[in-house]
Amino acid sequence: MVFQKRHLSEDKICDFNVRFFTPTEEVDFCGHATLAVFSLLFQQKLITAKTYTQQTKAGKLKVSVEPDGYITMQQSRPQFIDIIP
Repeated sequence: MVFQKRHLSEDKICDFNVRFFTPTEEVDFCGHATLAVFSLLFQQKLITAKTYTQQTKAGKLKVSVEPDGYITMQQSRPQFIDIIP
């Protein structure tokens, strides 16, 4: 996972640009990694309690950090591509 804080002067759209990787390829989104990294950033006092936006390959998503460290995140709606008989 690559996690890059965006400077507001460079990009006022999102707070963070987030990319996720498996050993063989980049994936659109990884919820568990998102929760983990925001929790770690909060524990290390690198971010404060508030709602952040992150840009992923799955789109722009919100992550909320509560004062007690509880993390919630928005996810994109599922897209159904095909029906398997």
